[in-house]
Amino acid sequence: MLQALIEHYPALSDQLPRVACAVGDAMRARQDYLYGGETLVLLPPVSGG
Repeated sequence: MLQALIEHYPALSDQLPRVACAVGDAMRARQDYLYGGETLVLLPPVSGG
């Protein structure tokens, strides 16, 4: 899915390497597959203190 996003939205190519991926409440590895009905959530990097 991440590669498809880059193909459709090339401007994202610089941002996607820094996002975390989740499906529902579960974090997922970037190389995991999505299955029918799952919604990918992209979490931007954050910093705190």
